[in-house]
Amino acid sequence: MKPEPKIKVCMLSTMYLRYRNDTRGLMVFETNRNLLKQGIDVSVVAPNDQGCKSFEVMDGVQIYRFSYFLPKKLQKLAYGSGIPTNLRKSVLAKLQIVPFFLAFLMKTIKVSRKCDIIHCQWIASGFIGLLAGKFTKKPVVVTVRRVGRRGIMKMINRYVLKRADYVIFNSSYTQKESLKTARPETYSVIHNSIDTDKFRPMKTDLKKELGIEGKKMIFSMGLLVEKKGFDYLLKAMPEVLKENKDAVLVIAGGGEQEKELKALSKELGIDDHVKFVGTVSAEKTPEYYNASDLFVLASIVDSKGETETLGVVLMEALACGKPVVTTDVGGIPDVVSEECGYLVRPKDPGKLSEKINLLLSDKKKAENMGSKGRKRMLKFFDWERSGNSTMEAYKKVLDKQKPKLR
Repeated sequence: MKPEPKIKVCMLSTMYLRYRNDTRGLMVFETNRNLLKQGIDVSVVAPNDQGCKSFEVMDGVQIYRFSYFLPKKLQKLAYGSGIPTNLRKSVLAKLQIVPFFLAFLMKTIKVSRKCDIIHCQWIASGFIGLLAGKFTKKPVVVTVRRVGRRGIMKMINRYVLKRADYVIFNSSYTQKESLKTARPETYSVIHNSIDTDKFRPMKTDLKKELGIEGKKMIFSMGLLVEKKGFDYLLKAMPEVLKENKDAVLVIAGGGEQEKELKALSKELGIDDHVKFVGTVSAEKTPEYYNASDLFVLASIVDSKGETETLGVVLMEALACGKPVVTTDVGGIPDVVSEECGYLVRPKDPGKLSEKINLLLSDKKKAENMGSKGRKRMLKFFDWERSGNSTMEAYKKVLDKQKPKLR
């Protein structure tokens, strides 16, 4: 009996790893590596960036990058703070929308002809995948990681959800909000997963490296943008410092609010207790989690209606055995249960400081929560579970296509 031929997937993403230890598109990279373990061949189509190769193979995944503006150093739409933010901040980014989508479409048509399925990460890629699928006659799977709520993105959201062969939502929140726009024919929730071998409890000398040895370290990480709520975390720190004078808040990440947040820390008189360390490499992030006493994510629903659709950084912190304090917004409740962290109201510095102080003052409770968080990640958010679910989705799509091929 002949073995079944490998499924070949053309993976579309508006961002993907540009170099080793890059953090942009890391979740898609990890998804692809684990699809390979399932015996699936993966080819990626993603935007090019300055210093990147047009084609390379990384960990067995073929990466095809397209340029959409010349010279490449003037490409402003992808990467950086992300497409939505880039569009708000750069006139040049707005001018590059049409060439971006045309280049994306042409490269997708070329690469996907050799594949069985087009799998699109994010709604914008889904639009390209559906157009390419009309030319190549390939079925389209779309993973929804954020909800398009306004203007053209709301229209694209509805178009993609109605026409995709299968839709994967990354959280129950994303599913609930998306179904208000349109109802796909076939869909399921498949959470993002993490590498629990990489993100695990370990010893580190990072506090010494940061010059905070012997101090209590509160860690937070993410793009420095409105929806992450870093301003509310900073406003919580004066109350934290009243009870824990040796506490230090370490913030990792870069973004449009960096200058504003640094100014706020000075205004609050806490700048001696706050360290902005910039973007941390993927290789280094486990050390930061493990050096910390707890992790905080103070996400909010921002002025554009955007919020946290899941919270991968929370998963990474919990996998490292750290308790978390976070907010009850978006998809975060899918990740954090009461046994491994605290969920508080968004935009409430008082509640944030209360829970942070509780964990800093009760080491046994913090360790117990961290231990339970690690167990939760191993049970519900491992890559094998996610990979099996994705494989099932692919099989359903291909089985549905078989009658059409007769």
